[in-house]
Amino acid sequence: EEVDGYRMVQTMAAEVQIMMQHKIDAIKRIMELAENIALDHKYDKERGSRLAEGRYVYANAKKLNVLPDGDSGGNNEFERYLSQYRDPSSDYYEPGYTRLMLTPDPHFSGIPVNTTRSSVHVPTNVFDGEPKVINAIDWSKKLDDIFRDNYERDPSLSWQYFGSSTGFLRQYPAIKWLTYEDDPDMYDARMRDWYIKSAASAKDIVILLDTSGSMTGLRKEIAKHVVINIMETLGEDDFLTVLTFSDET
Repeated sequence: EEVDGYRMVQTMAAEVQIMMQHKIDAIKRIMELAENIALDHKYDKERGSRLAEGRYVYANAKKLNVLPDGDSGGNNEFERYLSQYRDPSSDYYEPGYTRLMLTPDPHFSGIPVNTTRSSVHVPTNVFDGEPKVINAIDWSKKLDDIFRDNYERDPSLSWQYFGSSTGFLRQYPAIKWLTYEDDPDMYDARMRDWYIKSAASAKDIVILLDTSGSMTGLRKEIAKHVVINIMETLGEDDFLTVLTFSDET
C-alpha cells in the first residue's frame, strides 16, 4: 500500500497543533484566574504572625510529611508525621508542618503526588512569614481549582506551576520537596530560565569590573559572586559584555 507522506505530515502537524493549543489554553486560564484573585485578595498583615503561632497553615513542600527527629519507626508512618492539624499537646504537633496523602502516580514518573491540591516551595533565602510572601501564598491557593480543571480537560498535562515574584513556587500536583543536610536547597524559581524569559524582555548588559589593587580578598570574591549571580539570570536572548578596569581602563 502506497503511503502519502505529505498527508501523513499534515495529520501529524494538525495533531501537534491541537496538543499545543490545549497547553496554551491551560496557561491562559491560570494567568487569567491569578490576575483576578490577586486583585480581589484582602491583604492581611497579621497572617505571618498567625503562621508562626500555628493558627494558619499552607502546604509547604519542604515541611510536608516530615517525621520528628529521633523517630523510632513503627507502623502507620502517616500517623507519625509532624502536622499543624494536630492538638498542640501532641508529640507530633509542629507549627508549619502538614500531612498529606501522597500516592505514586505513573503519569508523574511514579513520584508520590496528591492530585487534589498543590504544594508550595519557598526558597531558603525567602521568609514565608513576611506579609507580602504569605499573602501571595494565601491567594494563590485558589489556583488549585484551575489546576484540577486543566488536568481534567487534558489528562496529558503533567506538572503545572505558578511562580511568584515574591519567590515561592506553587506546584500541582502536590509533592514533597526532598531536602538533604549535605546538599542545601538552593532552588529559586525566579532564577530559572522559564521564569526569567516570561518576566523580562531581552537584555543588553555591560558590567564594569574593578580589578585594581584595592580589589583583593573579600572585595574581589564579592565582586565575582555578584557577576556570577547576574550571569545566571541571563538567557540565550540576552547579550553581556564584561569590561575590567584598574588604574587605567
